[in-house]
Amino acid sequence: MIGKTKSRHVIRVLDPHVANKIAAGEVVERPASVVKELVENALDAHATRVEVHVERGGARLVRVVDDGSGIAREDLPLAFLPHATSKLSDVDDLESIATLGFRGEALASIGAVSQARIVSRERAAEAGFEIADEGGVLSEVRAAAAAPGTDVTIRNLFFNTPARARFLRSARTELGHIEDLLRCFALAFPEVGFRLVHDGEERLRAAPGEDRRSRLRALYGRELEGRLLAVRENGVEAYLGPPSVTRPNARDLHFFVNGRYVRDRILLRVVKDAYRDAMHGGRYPVAFLFLEVDPATIDVNVHPAKAEIRWRDPQWLHAAVAPLLARALRGADLSVSDAGGGSGGHAGGQPGDREEGVRRAMADFMRRAAEGHGPRVYEGEAPEGPRQGVAQGASPPEPPLLGVFQAHDSWLVCEVEDGIAIVDQHALHERVQYDRILKRLSEGGVDAQRLLVPEEVELGAADCALLEESKDLLARCGIAFSPFGDRSVAVETLPAVVPRARAADLLRDLVDLLRARGGAVDPRTLFHDVADTMACKAAVRFGDRLSREEVMALLRESGALDRAFVCPHGRPTVWRIPFAELRRRFGRT
Repeated sequence: MIGKTKSRHVIRVLDPHVANKIAAGEVVERPASVVKELVENALDAHATRVEVHVERGGARLVRVVDDGSGIAREDLPLAFLPHATSKLSDVDDLESIATLGFRGEALASIGAVSQARIVSRERAAEAGFEIADEGGVLSEVRAAAAAPGTDVTIRNLFFNTPARARFLRSARTELGHIEDLLRCFALAFPEVGFRLVHDGEERLRAAPGEDRRSRLRALYGRELEGRLLAVRENGVEAYLGPPSVTRPNARDLHFFVNGRYVRDRILLRVVKDAYRDAMHGGRYPVAFLFLEVDPATIDVNVHPAKAEIRWRDPQWLHAAVAPLLARALRGADLSVSDAGGGSGGHAGGQPGDREEGVRRAMADFMRRAAEGHGPRVYEGEAPEGPRQGVAQGASPPEPPLLGVFQAHDSWLVCEVEDGIAIVDQHALHERVQYDRILKRLSEGGVDAQRLLVPEEVELGAADCALLEESKDLLARCGIAFSPFGDRSVAVETLPAVVPRARAADLLRDLVDLLRARGGAVDPRTLFHDVADTMACKAAVRFGDRLSREEVMALLRESGALDRAFVCPHGRPTVWRIPFAELRRRFGRT
């Protein structure tokens, strides 16, 4: 509770050192914030190579070296002053910002909470110069040996604000943020070379002069890059993952506007709209979107860390960019049925989408039946022996199934006593698997299958380290692995219910879950998330043709579940149409 004072509140002008520390709270959130500001300055100085050296996740040291244009001797004392910048001259410049850095607060804020030093030499100069800033106290400018460009060293971040230092996470977590940031810079500027070194170990290297496709391959792995669909048209460059590759959150959606990596709700909606007919609304695709627009059409001065932008005409994005991406996806023949169960995706998330899907399936069924090769129709009960992970369960008392057929290899259409039931086969099987997996996790662990040949999965160094920290929990989930280089793991066992082909998607989703938990893994609170993820990978997909035995076993087992009418995400598994409703619609009431 905040205490109240009886003394009169007097308005004071804050001491500049205090004001700079307050500004630092907005601009400098963590070591990655420092790296971001310094790399942006290097790129605005037309650097062709940028090296980043960090120690202890950046808390002890951040050093950024570039070969850019350098800083003149007379400008060095101004570099650490508040609102000092070379990128703006008057208010009109705010209407069309074409640089990455522009606010003039970064170096002053960084210097206020660290021990900072700049050594710089202009390209045409014969010598370099240096200046230091320790907690806001500037040194004299001195001559120094220097290569052309700028070398900025930041030591002991938050040394004079210990309360801020206590909010820093582990060195590994902070390094992960820096690696993610450098990957974004490397994607936005493929013509520039980047290198990241942590505690003397090289963590990232990108050669200058690469094309963007090569950068994607180097930074995210050949497997993912090979599946990306490239789109280039009218200032839009995009690399779109297939709908079968999905994520539980938007972490692998990357947006760049005029080279600036941004978080943007409008662009998120644009991409989601492009995938709307091919992916369930609760999942996210993998996509990299690069836009080149007139600087006057956006406002980048809306966030202290320059992480967000405001659009003058957001309707342009919905009217031009979203349809362009959607057409590219359709042209690549990435069908809904292929995407439906891929990495947990589903066809359509809203009731209208679901009903439209059912109507299409029924129309397709009637057409194929008329041609003499329609879906198989199953009558009565099934014999023993279900396959494809559809296990047989106890038969509860329920209205008998008078007839069943599979439509569009996606829907189970059942005649029941009071009407017709249309079943979403993926959602229903997901519910069955979820309850089974959660029960086994709670009781001690799921059954595992050992792979004859380990499956290599590319993840990235930070994600591999996160998995290593949770190795015991993952073993309980039936997953065993070993390191395979710096950025990959070799999966040796998988849960028995998960096909080998979905090993990579399963591990990446689990990494996202662990990251969302901040690496603090409590099995009791994480089991529901793990069961959800594993069930999604284990369930039959849209487009999977099921045998008579599998269909009947799935329907019978689901009848034993208390919540079989919804999947783990709360979506309905069954749509019932009473005969009375059919009679009404056909005018027979």
